[in-house]
Amino acid sequence: MPLNIEPTVDAWFVVRTKTQREAYAQSSLELRQVTVFLPRIVELGYGGEPGRKRRPAPLFPGYLFVRMQFPVDYHRVIWAPGVRDVVSIGTGPVPIHDRVVQEIRSRCDDAGVVSIAPRPWRAGDRVEIPKGPFAGLLATVVTVMPRRRRIKLLVDFLARQTAVEMPISALPLNNGSEPRHVAAGQARS
Repeated sequence: MPLNIEPTVDAWFVVRTKTQREAYAQSSLELRQVTVFLPRIVELGYGGEPGRKRRPAPLFPGYLFVRMQFPVDYHRVIWAPGVRDVVSIGTGPVPIHDRVVQEIRSRCDDAGVVSIAPRPWRAGDRVEIPKGPFAGLLATVVTVMPRRRRIKLLVDFLARQTAVEMPISALPLNNGSEPRHVAAGQARS
């Protein structure tokens, strides 16, 4: 099989895992003496007790990074339990630059976890949608879904409320720290 990289390349590669089996694939690969990096993300203070951390979720669900000597370690990687395949373009796996992994690692703690502060919206908050097809409309926060980075809103539209789901980032923060809350009955600016 022709490959698009020269033989015996020691580099980072992206491995696709079986659904929700990232940690299992990581431990399987580590048992096979393969260097693995599974970056994870956790949102601080969401749900439960204040200051309590949630369980970290994969930063890239279904993927992890492996450092291997290709093609020497290839079969040891693809036959590890929990691994689906190595991300390829064309006829073979594609290495990624060390600086990509270094940049991600620089944002993680020693356990490979990126901790982020939650967005300050809570169920029942009234917000104004700043842009898009619902720009300028008032909405009520129903659910904040931090792992999916989405928010579910009830939009006041045509004299009724319509459920809408959108990215959390679609609701900007005022001066970088507070959400654009709108008090009940408050006129929009």
